[in-house]
Amino acid sequence: MISERRVSEEETEGLHFGGKSSTFETSFNFVNSLLGAGIIGIPLAIQQCGLLLGIASFALVAFFIYQSVTMMVACGIRNKVYNLEELAEVT
Repeated sequence: MISERRVSEEETEGLHFGGKSSTFETSFNFVNSLLGAGIIGIPLAIQQCGLLLGIASFALVAFFIYQSVTMMVACGIRNKVYNLEELAEVT
């Protein structure tokens, strides 16, 4: 079971939590952080492997990612857990 711990005011003293970013800006930042390194790294990986092997490797990795996410969703549905942290504890 996940325990919740309250954070005291002393622990958060000096920290600023109130941002002024819009939902669009926050979403763009999130997607940019997830995809940024991959977009930069993929061309180099394909150059190093060669075009055919690079594309085949990219497709194989995409397939494995799809299978992993599908299995995680199936496990979550089977255990009636819809949070990744709780799913890790259950399994």
